[in-house]
Amino acid sequence: MYLKNISLILSVFFGFYVIFSFTQHSTPQAHPLLSLAIAFAAVFAMWFFGKRASGLLSSLGARLSSPDASHFLIGCILMGVAARCLWVSIFPTEAVSDLSTYFDLAERLSGGAAYDSPEGRAFWPPGLPLLLTPFFAIFGAANWVVALFNILFFIGTIVVTYSLGKRTLGIAATRFAVLIVCVWPNLIFMADKPHKELVLALLLPAALLFYLQNADAQHKGKNGRWANLVACGLCLGLAALTQPAAALFGVVLFVYELSSDARIATRARNLIIVATISILTVLPWTIRNYVVLDAFVPINTAGGVVFYSANNSSATGGWIPNDKYFDQELRDADEMELNSLAYNKAFAWIVGNKTQFVQLAILKQTRFLCCDNYGSFISFMHPRLTIAADPVVGRTTGIISNFVWISLALLIISASVVSRPGNGVHWRNYFTLVTTIFYFLLIFSLFQSESKAHVSVAVAIAIMAGSIFAREDQANPQGKKERGEIRTPDRKKLS
Repeated sequence: MYLKNISLILSVFFGFYVIFSFTQHSTPQAHPLLSLAIAFAAVFAMWFFGKRASGLLSSLGARLSSPDASHFLIGCILMGVAARCLWVSIFPTEAVSDLSTYFDLAERLSGGAAYDSPEGRAFWPPGLPLLLTPFFAIFGAANWVVALFNILFFIGTIVVTYSLGKRTLGIAATRFAVLIVCVWPNLIFMADKPHKELVLALLLPAALLFYLQNADAQHKGKNGRWANLVACGLCLGLAALTQPAAALFGVVLFVYELSSDARIATRARNLIIVATISILTVLPWTIRNYVVLDAFVPINTAGGVVFYSANNSSATGGWIPNDKYFDQELRDADEMELNSLAYNKAFAWIVGNKTQFVQLAILKQTRFLCCDNYGSFISFMHPRLTIAADPVVGRTTGIISNFVWISLALLIISASVVSRPGNGVHWRNYFTLVTTIFYFLLIFSLFQSESKAHVSVAVAIAIMAGSIFAREDQANPQGKKERGEIRTPDRKKLS
């Protein structure tokens, strides 16, 4: 019961914080108290009007539950692929900023060149370029190949969303979560560029899915499926190589195990296996860095610069030009010295400016949650675009993206304060999904934060929004199969 209450409170807080952050950033002149009032009003409105929508929810839930499972999944995949192909064909755009760097690194690797950039030989995390390299080697380095890569990851994300949702919610709620991922505007608008967040949107929930499958097997009295733990560790290792902020994601699994009724030795073994496989996945790159740099660098050397850029007297919470905070000592430093010096300067500034550090941390959190229009911005409004920018299309698609983002926040609030999902929710799994969001919220309270970062937890957000349909009369008992699914032995219902 305590997991249910904590999950509902955190869900309401998440939706509340999204509304507050959106108001703060869309109207910077607004006083924070006004933003708080608007967020509280949104919670009250969801409570007041949500009670009057129960009949509509029942009707929609019945419609969502009616199609055959395989037909539904195939239909969602085809619809999502079509939407992405249509977007890429109508609005061909270019990769700029970090995206062009990842593209160039993958192109270099596919051509047999060394992993190197003007910033250094290990500055950029290698996960996305390494995953893109075989595609570039086979098809050539082109934007349509990036789109193909992202579409394949989208298909995987849909399957993982469905599987993870089935282990957490009922039939209608799971299908609604799948639909959200399928037609989420910002995910579609990011489809033609090398975004590491789209990779994480698959790898992180896939890691959770594998871990939960192992826990289910152990709950039924089996030893668990070691392949699931290996797959979980592999996903987390690849996620860390793609985004070093995910390197400590095992904390989420640790929190999951805290509420487990398994033996301590079993829980410890699970975590150790996953951690070991994750480290082994990263290890070849760490060895490469040692050979190239003659220093121990687990993944990349950008951490110090990213940390210092977000924690200095000129920091805004997001990216700022180097000339805003680089002194001559940093300009003269080599790659390794720069990483170390930047960390030291950031820590020194934090120690001497604790109040400003806390204020910046809150600002970074609001940047993480404020909006969902990054795909529109990077395609049509980024200042480094060499082709003609199109602010009209950028603003229009941005409005669509932010409307859906706020709608998701309101759905999550409504699901928590009105529908209050009951027996149709596996609360330990749901709580773990919520924890993934707050894990990244905490990480990006320390480093540079942008709204694109929450794309990494899109599956968790979609499942939370889908829980509006997870009422007791629509619950899908654990182990019950849908029409069209392959029949396997029922698994024990977890409490």
